[in-house]
Amino acid sequence: MKKLLALVLTAMMALSLVSSAMAVTFEDDDLTWKTNTDPITFSLFHNMTWAPMEVWGQDHVSEQVTKDTGISFDVTIQSDSSQLATYVATGELPDAVFVFGAANIAMMENYDVSYAWDELIDQYAPEMWDLLDKTDIQMATRDDGHFYTLYTHVRNQQYWDDPTKGVSYGNATIAFRQDVMEELGNPEINSVEDFYNVLKAAKELHPEMIAYLQPEFNGAYLSWCFGIDYDGTQGATTVDENGNAIWVYSEKEPLSDYLTFANKLMREGLMSQEGLIYDQEQAKAAILGGDVFCYAAQCYDVDQWNLALAGIEGKNAYYVSIDKPLTVDGEVKMDLTWGSPGFAAFYITRNCKNPERLIALMEYMQSPYADQLTQWGVEGVDYNLVEGYPVQTDSYVWKEAGDNVWYFQAKFETENMKALAFAVKDPRYGQTAHLVTDYKPFWKYDVAIAMMSNAAANTREGDIYDTLDNIRKNSLNAIIVSATEEECAAAIESYFATIESAGVAEYNEFLNNQYQDIKAGFAE
Repeated sequence: MKKLLALVLTAMMALSLVSSAMAVTFEDDDLTWKTNTDPITFSLFHNMTWAPMEVWGQDHVSEQVTKDTGISFDVTIQSDSSQLATYVATGELPDAVFVFGAANIAMMENYDVSYAWDELIDQYAPEMWDLLDKTDIQMATRDDGHFYTLYTHVRNQQYWDDPTKGVSYGNATIAFRQDVMEELGNPEINSVEDFYNVLKAAKELHPEMIAYLQPEFNGAYLSWCFGIDYDGTQGATTVDENGNAIWVYSEKEPLSDYLTFANKLMREGLMSQEGLIYDQEQAKAAILGGDVFCYAAQCYDVDQWNLALAGIEGKNAYYVSIDKPLTVDGEVKMDLTWGSPGFAAFYITRNCKNPERLIALMEYMQSPYADQLTQWGVEGVDYNLVEGYPVQTDSYVWKEAGDNVWYFQAKFETENMKALAFAVKDPRYGQTAHLVTDYKPFWKYDVAIAMMSNAAANTREGDIYDTLDNIRKNSLNAIIVSATEEECAAAIESYFATIESAGVAEYNEFLNNQYQDIKAGFAE
């Protein structure tokens, strides 16, 4: 790890020298991407399965990218979670891969699988060094001294130190149906006990309703209230009370308390069992059906689904998001860690015959113009700037606009400006604007975790992680739906015994060794 830090520092010094000499800007006419815009098509695999855009060139964003650069893609969207692993194992990779998820990223960051961007930049687009953020490069540099991508949606220490810059609009929350809350007398909801009581009262008043819908996708809010950390960090890592890095789902107290409470809701008919496996579209359909009192989702969904409800004749439901964590035993236990270098990553595979065009495309994508295009759509068509915010028009649906899927080098602040714009257009559909700052105090940044490496595929640690993650997926919902309190308690004990026998102690040692080495490197 010390060798890696030295390599990164050396690279940073070299970049500084290049920067002072060249002073390149995105407006320069001789940037590499501008020198060749001949038509060319590449194959692309991505796992943004929630997006409705299936074919490149049939939405405004991809049409404009092709018009600007000459580049098109023949797109394959993930159909099952093992698809990329199969491509890697057989060597039948497409020209490019755009994916999120720790396991996917770990597979692609291999010198034999993907081109190293630093080498491509040196060979084909040397001026690009002057256009890149050094922190982004540092976060993406691996143990071999190369970086194979630059991650999207990076948030550095400066961002986390600024209280005016909100968290992601994808932050988990829960929202309550306003008319039912008014029928109940608008009771205060400050604790998990208050939450239980209001669900019970709503169910008694409206037995036909689902009291609480917690989908698989974006359903983490309640677990966070009990102190379970965000699991999107490198290696799904958290730090325990002794300062040791461990797997999020190996911390016994918060997980046990959460599962016990969720099981109580389930046994008393206050939580939807079917909803536990809902994806985003299934959850949305249930909300629009009008028979849900409270649901878990991301902040952005609350505004989007309220807007959708307003467009349905005869539906008057409107949901209000909570803006704080629920206390447990009188304490705020929500304490979330951001320890990820970013969200998604674009890789140029060794099967690509023209990598120079794709690294040039990344230069284009790094520009503020392309960043706004791929996240907001085409100005004057999909959005208009109002008070500096991109207010979306109502002229086209998402599939026609094409924003937020081809965003291969997306910046976090550009994404959040789109969510904040809803408050400019109509505050009734702009709760996200305050929620992203309401939840900011309950997050912290751990750069050491962000710089850790995920366990590589086909290694001892990688195999253990895969096993642990499968145990988690197969166990937690099964525990929640236990028939009795006693069965729930026994199932929780069985879960911890199972992960112990699967090697969780060895995996935690792998995480902690990295974490402590990186922290020691900072101290030197």
